[in-house]
Amino acid sequence: MYTEIGNYEKAEDTYQKVFSMKTLDKDILQDIYFHYGQFQEFQRKSESDAIIYYLKAINIENQSYSRDKSISSLEKLVLRKLRRNASDIESLRILRFIDKLKGEINEASESDERALKLAADFESSVGLK
Repeated sequence: MYTEIGNYEKAEDTYQKVFSMKTLDKDILQDIYFHYGQFQEFQRKSESDAIIYYLKAINIENQSYSRDKSISSLEKLVLRKLRRNASDIESLRILRFIDKLKGEINEASESDERALKLAADFESSVGLK
């Protein structure tokens, strides 16, 4: 509600209060992580924080709508980052993780190959090889 009216500080305070609660059910926590990831990505414009909270939602291994939406949101975010910088190794690793989650092993292997090639190119360019 605070997000919708543009009161991001109050929204942030509310999220932090919820995170400090000790007895949150994992379904509820997963849902909160997803929504906080969305808040970080779209209102705070913090891709790195959004990634952290999407991953937290995904790592609660409970099949749910929020988990599926977190996977989808994370994939879109990472692909957007890769369009800006195709050699972003962190994004390639996250994409590989997503591919594994979705059972797309061939795509995961392609992500691995791209990441390894980029790492080798980087090492060569800085004289590590």
